[in-house]
Amino acid sequence: MPQHRRRFLQSTLALAAAPALSIAQPRIVLKAGDQKGGLRALLEAADALKGVSYDIQWTEFPAAAPLAEALNAGAVDLGPIGDAPAIFALAAGTRIKLIGANRS
Repeated sequence: MPQHRRRFLQSTLALAAAPALSIAQPRIVLKAGDQKGGLRALLEAADALKGVSYDIQWTEFPAAAPLAEALNAGAVDLGPIGDAPAIFALAAGTRIKLIGANRS
């Protein structure tokens, strides 16, 4: 194949592929619930959210019960609730996973 034809084909393929390569992938969105802004304030004060590879959509709840309902409905992905609201939510059939932490 002649050199000028090879260069033409390479340039054409590069131009054809450029739009496909420039399409930005959508960022993952984590739907986080919070009670009265407590968790969000702590994370922002500690600079723990800088450089994360996803976006966070915060929803504020006045108490744990509505947050547990939002978890049950799939409206949020995660959120802090205490032990008693978690037990009531589990007793009501809410399918949630609990992570316990304690600091004294």
